Amino acid sequence: MLAQGFTGLCCGFVTVPKLAVSLVVLAAVLERSSGRIGKLNRQLARNSVSLLREGYPLGHYQEALREHDDWTTQGAAVVVVGKRVTQDDNTIHNNVVHHRRKRKAIRNPHMRWPHGIIPYTFDVAFNSYDRDIVVKAMRHWEEHTCLRFVPLGSPQARNLPTDNYIKFIKGRGCWSKVGMFWWTSAQELSLGNECLQSKYAVAIAVHEMGHAIGFFHEHARPDRDNYVTIQWDNIRWGRYRHFVRFGYNMIDTFDIPYDYLSIMHYADNEFSWNRHSLRTIETRDPAYQNIIGQRISLSFLDIKMTNQMYKCAARCSSYMRCTRPNSFVGPTCRCMCPGYHGLGTRECPHESTQIVHGYGRHRHRLDCYQGNGNTYRGSRSWTRSGRACLNWSNTLDRDVSTLSYPRGSAGIGNHNYCRNPYPGSPQPWCYVGDIRIFWEYCDVPRCDY
Repeated sequence: MLAQGFTGLCCGFVTVPKLAVSLVVLAAVLERSSGRIGKLNRQLARNSVSLLREGYPLGHYQEALREHDDWTTQGAAVVVVGKRVTQDDNTIHNNVVHHRRKRKAIRNPHMRWPHGIIPYTFDVAFNSYDRDIVVKAMRHWEEHTCLRFVPLGSPQARNLPTDNYIKFIKGRGCWSKVGMFWWTSAQELSLGNECLQSKYAVAIAVHEMGHAIGFFHEHARPDRDNYVTIQWDNIRWGRYRHFVRFGYNMIDTFDIPYDYLSIMHYADNEFSWNRHSLRTIETRDPAYQNIIGQRISLSFLDIKMTNQMYKCAARCSSYMRCTRPNSFVGPTCRCMCPGYHGLGTRECPHESTQIVHGYGRHRHRLDCYQGNGNTYRGSRSWTRSGRACLNWSNTLDRDVSTLSYPRGSAGIGNHNYCRNPYPGSPQPWCYVGDIRIFWEYCDVPRCDY
């Protein structure tokens, strides 16, 4: 736009009067361009306030669209585009990048996957190499959290109270919807070839799964201005929407501090006019300038927030408290501390764990299960929330009953004791009468705790 202005003015530099007029016009063009940036920044601020006032914590069938960076609203899903993989700006289709709003962790509990179990399926375009990358990303999440990815159609998926699932597709670029969209069954998560063929393919998949789990980008947090400065002048036209900051009434930070190391953070040159020389994000702490946007591993705080968002500690047989600063109760019911350089986790020293009291009103330490509980044959018949288990023989309307399983298989019989008829389940469970709950894990502790 500026280049065209200079070209159009060059031919007017003939006489002094014309030169003066041309300089005035040039000054006006530059002033308008400078004013345009200021106007955009003010517009972004107004848009953020407007969105907060209208109540868009998850969109609720709303979608933020921009035409020349002006916000409008349409009914659709919320989609977040991931980190750019190549320099080519056409890596991500224009129709995809328009669908975007960001925050750290989704606040609405209805947008979280029930019991932390996430069914999935692959598009036919995924070959064995592509699937292996996605599975590795899934295992990375499962290693550090209580989340579990299960194939669509598996017994665990069929036992969930919803029929939602993720469908991995090869779209143009890397993008994902945020959280579980309970008003539609299938939700697409795109991992195009440019994502899967990158040397950071597994980490890119981890990042996009983070969106589906319920995370928006770190730099969209309401407190981000205390930690980073957005260099608006260095952002390419049409990309300002990727750097909008939202308020606390739209997000839940779980009282976890801003995380420069988050795998959900942008790199410092993301959507820059010149990625080699211009920064779009500048860290207040210079030590993190070249670290933000890491695509190596989940950070310690990524893991901690996931475990808190999905209440992983509530699955433990005892109510535990970690005494070390910044530690938390992990999915194995042990206190976890930051890993090497703040990436991943490591088990805290044993003296940092305190068992405060028994979890559940019926708890007995002598009755416990080993491994995944498939060999458990105790007499527990209640769930963690205190609900009574249904008799397995009376669950003809469900997927598991004594009629569908061979006699004695997995310990199912004419009783309501907690069992684990599915080898893929992590521990004993049972059906409950409340159809909204359908099933729950039982209040049975593991023997090795």
